[in-house]
Amino acid sequence: MADDLENCGICGLDAEPVLLQMCFRCDVQYHLNPYSNREGIDCGDAIIGPELGVYYYCSPCLVAINDEINALVLQESQALEVQRTPGWTATPPMSPAAPAPAATSDAPRPPRPAGAPARRRFRRID
Repeated sequence: MADDLENCGICGLDAEPVLLQMCFRCDVQYHLNPYSNREGIDCGDAIIGPELGVYYYCSPCLVAINDEINALVLQESQALEVQRTPGWTATPPMSPAAPAPAATSDAPRPPRPAGAPARRRFRRID
């Protein structure tokens, strides 16, 4: 049984392969507890998407996606404010989001969703 264990790319702990999921963005395996009636570690989340069904993202990628969405919303609101108020200048954002880790797998990657990901995240219901 100990030989069947694999490591989580986020926390580094061992887990059974059934408790690990591959991140759509960075191809890292992370803990995702598929059971609602058992205790477990979650180092990421599953989100219901508009095209492929369920998208799997690790915690660092979720933070990066959230930062990208916030930057887009800030840019849109600043553009609207510039249009609404002549003479108003927008200040640049504090710092850009960190780039995603490079993919290390030779396997084909799943297609990326068109446009920005949805802002609303869905959680498992117990």
